Amino acid sequence: MKTSIAFLLRRMICLAIVAMPVVGFCQAPNIEWQRASGGTSDDYPTKVQQTTDGGYIMGGITFSSDGDVTGSHGLFEFWIVKLNNNGTLAWQKTLGGSGSDLCYGIQQTTDGGYIAVGWSNSNDGDVGGNHGNYDYWVVKLDNSGSIQWEKNLGGTSLDQALDVSQTSDGGYIVVGNSHSNNGDVGGNNGNSDFWVVKLDSTGTIVWEKNYGGSDSEMARSVQQTPDGGYIVAGYTTSNDIDVSGNHGAEDFWVIKLSASGVLQWQKTLGGSGEDQAFNVGQTSDGKYLVTGYSNSTDGDITSNHGMKDFWVVKLDTNGSILWQKTYGGSNEDWGYGAISTSYGANVIVGAQLLPMATLVEILEKVILGL
Repeated sequence: MKTSIAFLLRRMICLAIVAMPVVGFCQAPNIEWQRASGGTSDDYPTKVQQTTDGGYIMGGITFSSDGDVTGSHGLFEFWIVKLNNNGTLAWQKTLGGSGSDLCYGIQQTTDGGYIAVGWSNSNDGDVGGNHGNYDYWVVKLDNSGSIQWEKNLGGTSLDQALDVSQTSDGGYIVVGNSHSNNGDVGGNNGNSDFWVVKLDSTGTIVWEKNYGGSDSEMARSVQQTPDGGYIVAGYTTSNDIDVSGNHGAEDFWVIKLSASGVLQWQKTLGGSGEDQAFNVGQTSDGKYLVTGYSNSTDGDITSNHGMKDFWVVKLDTNGSILWQKTYGGSNEDWGYGAISTSYGANVIVGAQLLPMATLVEILEKVILGL
């Protein structure tokens, strides 16, 4: 079935909450423009960012090889789409090989180009140097979408990159999860760990670190902090090694790293149910805002409206909870991100009912045969 980018993006932003001294729901904005882009198969956006020219860059996954999608190499491809400020298509690129290549993160870089990350099991086409199974795949593009360099990072097991951020030195910080304990990956703690990789401006590894316990961890968001370190968020099911204080099942897991990757502090946040963080960012007052979902009714969570709710947690610079709020209704409500405004408000964005991430999780299960 043909999938509309604009429709999926509207599903992602159909609920916005402004957290101010008084917290309330925003009225849905009027649509200025919309565009359906893709081919005759499914095309999924996973990340979108406004660019310095007022347009937009979108990273995602395509199954198509027709319509707006050209240059496909295999079954699943990175699909990078540049839109002008009125939504018209400036250019598009399919990146990958004959295997499966899934883009989860993209950011405009200071040189006007783009850095994209995801995971790939290809070893041909645009992809070189696969270590086995799925690797982190990091691709640097120029401002017209041409590949400047690409890197496979990982070992012989499953390694999935989910977010990237350019760092103040012109390099990059990449996060996701890793099951490997060889190749580029050292020190796996058991099952899957947060795997954080610092790259220089050419994609060469400066340092890499595994963080986690003997069970499962997945890092979904990273941001450099003013001290040159990093704040990373995702979820954990562990309660040993690097992880302490687990409340049961899946907890938000937030870690603060030094500039060289030393673990400075860690916090598990949640209750006895499922609590997964999707985004972490620094607020205008220097604190941290973590967003995700929760179906817990205990521990750090004081209320639940039914099924999964947006769960928003504000932390101080040491990771202690300043406040936390759940938002939602009787169906599924997932929080994907937050923006801290100059006047002290925090705009939290997510999805109601069937989130786009659920579709991606289904896709992952199909690909991995789970």
